[in-house]
Amino acid sequence: MSQNQNDGRFTGFDTPEHRAAQEACNHMIRCAVDMASRRRVSADLDRIRELGPITMLPMMIAALTGPCCLPPASSKENEN
Repeated sequence: MSQNQNDGRFTGFDTPEHRAAQEACNHMIRCAVDMASRRRVSADLDRIRELGPITMLPMMIAALTGPCCLPPASSKENEN
């Protein structure tokens, strides 16, 4: 999947609040809060599923669901 096809999945995470939460995260497993970090973790998950080792999957999933994570912004918030 090309990066342009991926972008739609992460647009709700490209807000100042998400970027600030990403910057403030200091957890051992960094939370994937903003669009760039979620895109990176998603690509890592795809590679791990493809190549292994699958023992890394729980750590990648933890990054996507960590305590710093915010829900995606609604489409109305994204338009502003």
